[in-house]
Amino acid sequence: MPLRCFFPGAIATTALKPVLIGNRGGQGVPETNAMAFGWSRTFGARGFILSLGFICALDAARALERPPPLLALAATLCTQGQLNSDFRGGFLPLMGFGSNVQSMRTLRSAGRYLMIAAEQCRDGQPSDRMRLIIWHIVRRGEGLYYLTAANGQLMMAVEGIAANTANYLPASTNDPDILVDFANEKAFWLARFGEAGR
Repeated sequence: MPLRCFFPGAIATTALKPVLIGNRGGQGVPETNAMAFGWSRTFGARGFILSLGFICALDAARALERPPPLLALAATLCTQGQLNSDFRGGFLPLMGFGSNVQSMRTLRSAGRYLMIAAEQCRDGQPSDRMRLIIWHIVRRGEGLYYLTAANGQLMMAVEGIAANTANYLPASTNDPDILVDFANEKAFWLARFGEAGR
């Protein structure tokens, strides 16, 4: 990241040099053009470019320090989620689980559900490769189910009837309606557990 921050500045500084060198000694060039990039402006421009580089580098360092946005939600699930040792869901095999019966920790709120596989919790903390399932009832008997990682990226979407014997189908993760709905559900849980989850 620091290379990206400083590289454009290097290009911009280098681009000024031919203008400055070409105008040295006053080779009959009108004074207004010769002074357009005077030494004072040169140092000012370089200082400005370096300042931008430092700011960019600091932003990159802060970004590395920030925890993944959904990590706090996973930790909350591991400590507060209700344990259901035989949760049944027809969407689970589509999300890579071995069967439609899994031990899960779940939080529920007004038709919305946040889940993590119990095996992904150790001593009250989520594993490094944890996955969250966010799902909700869209209308009576129908739901949308999302698999997401700690960084908040949508990995898979499934739609189907909220019944164990239903047929579930993968939904496109590029569908604008799906993306908006996923963002809303994610924001709901982040808001519910406060700034610690952001």
